[in-house]
Amino acid sequence: MLIFAKELFAYNIENAEIFSEQINEIDDKTIILDIKRALENAKTLGNLIRLYGHDEVADKLDFAKLRSLLTEVNNRLALINQKETLESDEANANFVNMAIENIIFAFRKVSEEELQLGIIDDFKDQIRKTREAMQNNFDHVDAVYISLSEELERIFKKKKVTEMTTEDIQSNIVLLRSIYDRITEQNRRDALLRAKYEHDEKFARIHKRVIDMNPAWGGRLVNINQSLLGIKHETDNRILYQNAVLNNEPFFAQTIQPLVITNFGSNALKLDTTAARQINGLVVGEYMKEYRGTASI
Repeated sequence: MLIFAKELFAYNIENAEIFSEQINEIDDKTIILDIKRALENAKTLGNLIRLYGHDEVADKLDFAKLRSLLTEVNNRLALINQKETLESDEANANFVNMAIENIIFAFRKVSEEELQLGIIDDFKDQIRKTREAMQNNFDHVDAVYISLSEELERIFKKKKVTEMTTEDIQSNIVLLRSIYDRITEQNRRDALLRAKYEHDEKFARIHKRVIDMNPAWGGRLVNINQSLLGIKHETDNRILYQNAVLNNEPFFAQTIQPLVITNFGSNALKLDTTAARQINGLVVGEYMKEYRGTASI
């Protein structure tokens, strides 16, 4: 099924079940609306193509699958809308206020020391969750990861944990939750991209670096994906039958260079000498790090 919208690139539109799992992880209503709009546009475009007699192109669109994907998106959108309604509902707000009053009453019944310990436990738990989410990220040179890592570092550089007051800890819990939410969202996006490369983290990272090198290619995601998949398949096959090629990095780089030029060229992405060399370096670097058993981060 041919769909060219970049909003859909990251998602598995060939398998409705996987697609449903992917969008059910999204809480941002704007993203869901973008996906819905892209699917609706694809459906409209297909209808226009068929109306004007271009059946050979229209036949490449699976309208039954489009309807299925739209149903999944609408279901997710309905759940998000329902959640927003509940959160803004006056009755729900009163319930939350009552719960807060009960919590405050409970705190008054315990000693100040016990209250401090409770806050410290919350702080430790949020540190653990945030640290694990950061560790789960597989691209530590990504700008988002670097920014969050620096933000995390600043929290603990301002004051030693042993010198923090209750107010400091409460403030830091809020900051940690914000970092946790953002790195979790980044990990979700990275996982979608990794799936586009048959769950190969190497090529998900290469994909992102290629976009960093040439931001104008941000609208050519499918072309980049097909180019890199071609390189991946040919390289993996060569290594499978001739693993010793990785013992000689210069020779390995020479064997990869033609694959880069050919695959990008066949997908309408013309490379100059510098770009071809840079992408070749990315591919070779990732394979060599994997071969040496080091983390490519």
